[in-house]
Amino acid sequence: MQRAVHTPQIFIIMTRKETVHLHSLKKILSTRDLSSDGIQQWGWNASWEDVARDIGGAAYEKAEVFPARVVELQRSGALAVGDAEGNASIREGRILLTGAFAEGIALPKDLPAVGDWLLVRELDRGAADGTKANWLPIAILPRKSFLARKASGSRHGDARFIQALAANVDTALAMTACGDDFSPGRVERLLALCHASGVNPLVLLTKIDLAQDPEPLLEELLSVSGTTPVLGLSAASREGMQELQFRLKSGSTIALLGSSGVGKSTLLNTLAGFSLAETAPVRCGRRPRPLLRNACY
Repeated sequence: MQRAVHTPQIFIIMTRKETVHLHSLKKILSTRDLSSDGIQQWGWNASWEDVARDIGGAAYEKAEVFPARVVELQRSGALAVGDAEGNASIREGRILLTGAFAEGIALPKDLPAVGDWLLVRELDRGAADGTKANWLPIAILPRKSFLARKASGSRHGDARFIQALAANVDTALAMTACGDDFSPGRVERLLALCHASGVNPLVLLTKIDLAQDPEPLLEELLSVSGTTPVLGLSAASREGMQELQFRLKSGSTIALLGSSGVGKSTLLNTLAGFSLAETAPVRCGRRPRPLLRNACY
């Protein structure tokens, strides 16, 4: 079944504590009105359509299975948005890991990650009281990239002990901030993570409005970034924001990488044009937190 394909917006993946979310920077989502937000507004395009048709075959053509993108991971399971009718209407559903799909899970990489595109079959449509539909995954569409890191205490190169962060990320923003959170070493480790995951990185030095002279900090980041561009910006004064937005291509999925306090939520809200995530006051006189702890990807 042919689905409409349009130029989508930008998507940002972020995590906070036990949940991971994929945000589409469409202002319509501030009201959670998904009915008029077609699947293409979550990154569906002609390339994904071709892959889904090849994998889904006759079941896809008959709309017995349909595409859904994982937008949230919780301990209780995964949530996705999908187009069950093929008419540019989209609904939320809960992904049930059962049946043949579950039996085929051998490694963490076999599990759905935020950003994944799935082919799913609808088990029920949910209820008017807000109960979400239940969808059974049939396949994970081949990933363009897979952002993952070694789990704490795991052996080097052991695929059984990785922590999946996000899938199908086009660009990762490796962020550090002026002040106590400045850490070129952490940025260097984030860049290694990006290169190993097949993700194109961009280094951001945030909160430059707090530094008397950010140039020495930018030069220090350039010394560890190799060929990766380094950009200084301030969400408060909007310095550097225009250049950042120029670098973010429409339809791309962006991951925000960095320790808590570097300004990921503030950047997300600035790009969206409205509040999608709570922000915290700037930390002063505190030791930076460990790499990626409670970070946004």
